[in-house]
Amino acid sequence: MKLKGINPIEKNVEKIVLGLVFVVLLAALAMQFLVKPNQVDVGGGRTVAPENIYNELANEASLLKGKIQDRDPSLPEVKPTDLLERYQTALTTSATGVGQIAPLVEGVDVLGGVQVADGGIAPGGPVMAPRVPAPSAPIASSQWGTLDPYTVESNEALARIAPAQQPYDVPAVSVEAVFSGVELARLLAGADEGRRPIPGPLRRQVEIVRVELERQRLDPQTGAWADANAGTPLPTAYDPALMIADQVDLSTLLGIAGDARRNRRQLVQPPFAPLIAGPVWSPPAQAIAAMGAMSDINSLPRQRFELAKAERTLADLEDRKRGAATRPAGTQTTVSDDPRRGGAGARNTGSTSTSSRPSRDSTQSLDRRIADARDEVNKYRDRVRELDDERQQAQRTDREALDRPLFDQDALRLWTHDFGVEPGATYRYRIRAVVNNPLFKKGAQLDPADPEQQSLTREPLVFGAWSGWTTPVTVGADTYYFVTNASTEGQVGVTGPSASVEVFHMYYGHYRADTTRMEPGDAIDVAVDLPAGFVTFDTAAVDAQGMRRFIERKPPADEAPPEGITRLATDRDVALPTYLLEVAPLPITREAALGAAARQVIQAVFRDPDGSLSVHRPSDAQTDAQLQMARESAQAGGILDLRVPDAVDDLSRLQGPRGPRGPRPSVPEKDGP
Repeated sequence: MKLKGINPIEKNVEKIVLGLVFVVLLAALAMQFLVKPNQVDVGGGRTVAPENIYNELANEASLLKGKIQDRDPSLPEVKPTDLLERYQTALTTSATGVGQIAPLVEGVDVLGGVQVADGGIAPGGPVMAPRVPAPSAPIASSQWGTLDPYTVESNEALARIAPAQQPYDVPAVSVEAVFSGVELARLLAGADEGRRPIPGPLRRQVEIVRVELERQRLDPQTGAWADANAGTPLPTAYDPALMIADQVDLSTLLGIAGDARRNRRQLVQPPFAPLIAGPVWSPPAQAIAAMGAMSDINSLPRQRFELAKAERTLADLEDRKRGAATRPAGTQTTVSDDPRRGGAGARNTGSTSTSSRPSRDSTQSLDRRIADARDEVNKYRDRVRELDDERQQAQRTDREALDRPLFDQDALRLWTHDFGVEPGATYRYRIRAVVNNPLFKKGAQLDPADPEQQSLTREPLVFGAWSGWTTPVTVGADTYYFVTNASTEGQVGVTGPSASVEVFHMYYGHYRADTTRMEPGDAIDVAVDLPAGFVTFDTAAVDAQGMRRFIERKPPADEAPPEGITRLATDRDVALPTYLLEVAPLPITREAALGAAARQVIQAVFRDPDGSLSVHRPSDAQTDAQLQMARESAQAGGILDLRVPDAVDDLSRLQGPRGPRGPRPSVPEKDGP
């Protein structure tokens, strides 16, 4: 049957599709044999067949192994980056960068730009200048002491303060005041009209980095005060501000502030010089409160004195018992009870004598006296230990208070020392605190067109206001003399006018005393007594530990000391070119108590070494504060108080990062007369 309307293509479509499929299959079959369609690209314009890919991987691994084992590989060029410069830039433009106190806090992005944290110095007007309050209630006290010879030998600056030879007796003045960290916080957060307060993050960086002292010397002739000058601190004192150079950067300054915060006690309450004799140092407030302590039987100084006397008595009795066993029968030893001779645990052989009288002390009675003396020693030891524990507990409480944040300290006690004073001179002092500047290097955040604002950012330190002046403090002279009695008529052994004179000479940390009767024309010439047992140390032959062992052992005075240690005599000659010129009555009388006769006032006139004349009245001596001070010192010095040097903090143990120190200021010369 013939189809109508179908063209040839439609009629043969199945055959056409079948033919096309046949052609495609034929082409695919041909490609398998004529081309390489399964090649793998291994880079560098190279291809490999799939069966060869493992060979290529083995070659690549071999190349990598060779690079790893290469001892001198070629390194890529690295562009240098100054991280320190970026860090300094971040600190100076950030309101919260705090350097070594807390490095890299929020707001300081060293590598990626600066992000000012909340509390930064935002635009809007000038910022208040930092202010530091003045310390209050300044007081000063003076004392002598004998420096540790080994500390002197090892410190050139301290050696310039000390005498030329042992004992190294030096005077010093300590000054104390009260500083309010609470008031400092208030001032830093305050602002006048038209100014804004310093931002809190910057205020929190502030710390005391130095305590400064100024003094004025009294002219005894005119009664006027000389110009103020700086005191002479102990050369070994901790002073972190010495690390500040002319071109100090912000991170170094903040590191110094952090160092000072961690070591606040050594900075604001520095220890006194290490002493081997003389009074134990106390802060001025305690020292002034303890004046007259030797007259208070319950005071620690008096209890120490009584303990030393009891120990000496016990040692003498034990010596007597040992000697009784070796002396011929019928002899007796007597031991002087003069408190100026012999010391704690020392035996003064010069005060021992023998007689042919029968001994009045039986062995039994001597044993009873020794037992009583031991009880006395134990009683005083217990009391001294109790009082010393109370003192140390008070010191611990004071030290713990120093650990609180500065801004929480309402009454922080500051003190410092002046070792450049002249014996016998009178001074007054003032004190101030120095802090790091919270605006230092922050000029980028203040108005660049305001010179006053920019000036606030240039100096690394802010110097606080000075305290008021202390009341005058007189440094003890090396030698005193006082007229305690005078007569215009002859007395026993004296044919004419005469004066009784007490002489006090500073030696080994205390005044040593003697009394002499002088006639007109006589010069002062006495021999003051020393406790037996004082020595000097040859620092080249005996080391510091050898000195400590000798002092702690308290060997008897008649025992030969080790090589390098020399015993001193038990008296010392003191001669002054001071002459008694006249003893004469005054044409006045002093009223006496009811029922007593009025007394005639007598005066003694002396020519002093400088050629001036001085007038002394016995009636005034008994109320003379210097005489009372000298007598109390002589009483305390009547026993041997040679001791192991006072503990001094080792500066190498101070906490925190330590940088190189700048040169320590030279020690100024002591004030002249």
